[in-house]
Amino acid sequence: MNIVEKILARASGKSSVAPDDVVFANVDKVMMHDVSGPGVLKVFDKLRKQGIEVDKLWDPTKVWVAEDHFVPSADKLSAENIVKLTDFTKNYGIEKHFKYGMGQYGICHTLSHEQAMVMPGDVYVGGDSHTNTTGALGAFAVGLGHTDIAYVLLNGNIWFKVPETYYFKLNGKLPDHVMAKDLILKIIGEIGNDGGAYRTMQFGGSGIDEMSVESRLTLCNMTTEAGAKNGIVEPDQKVVDYLSSKGATNFNLVNGDDDAEYAKVFEFESSEMEPIIAKPFSPDNTCVVSEAPSVELDKSYIGSCTGAKYEDLEAEQKFSKEEKLR
Repeated sequence: MNIVEKILARASGKSSVAPDDVVFANVDKVMMHDVSGPGVLKVFDKLRKQGIEVDKLWDPTKVWVAEDHFVPSADKLSAENIVKLTDFTKNYGIEKHFKYGMGQYGICHTLSHEQAMVMPGDVYVGGDSHTNTTGALGAFAVGLGHTDIAYVLLNGNIWFKVPETYYFKLNGKLPDHVMAKDLILKIIGEIGNDGGAYRTMQFGGSGIDEMSVESRLTLCNMTTEAGAKNGIVEPDQKVVDYLSSKGATNFNLVNGDDDAEYAKVFEFESSEMEPIIAKPFSPDNTCVVSEAPSVELDKSYIGSCTGAKYEDLEAEQKFSKEEKLR
């Protein structure tokens, strides 16, 4: 079995699983934020009106809430949603509530690894499509809708159809001027923005081994733009060192078997990689920067869940200094 099959087999109490099997998997961690959370609360209200018990969560210690999308609140609805989330966490005993303010906390998909709340081998679900990001730690990390998140909060498990896996192999270390974002844009440009639909996109090879954990997070984050169920990288010592630096202990590293099977294997040579951009209006409308039209920029933004990591901010500072010296 490959890594995702092993994780889902463990979580569902099975000795083995295969693509297209349907399993009920125990969930290790759940995330909501200020956009998805209020939708989940509406599901709770609906269930309550139907006479279904919703007064207790299966395990509040495995749930966390982030405020990161509409903060600071710019309108009444956004402010009311924050109040609803605050009341929810208090009423249900959720201690991990990352409230916006004074720069203490950030984007939910960055918190998951910076706070070491998701570990290798975990089944991690979040109320956001970019939950895929955290697969870079070697976890099965997927985004779910309001109803599914509500079910997990109450029961601690959810069904999955075991996805088939596309394996993306990178040979050799990327040149200094090429980043993980360039690689994932090249991949999406080749397979299309629906090329990963309900599939796992797994990354490996010597080039991925060379990448930092933060670069791998960028790869897995963008699998959402290919329609993938999840993205994942097998955990290694870099992941252990990264999470250990955040205070994590007791690792359960899961790796695929040597004879693991993949639906397709895509191979890339680092030496052939160039900086790539996505043109309007789709992430699969890509071209190499050297062939792109020249457009004067007034402003740029790198604070998204794809590029809000410390490594990205360092790269921007380095580029800005180089530009000033020209």
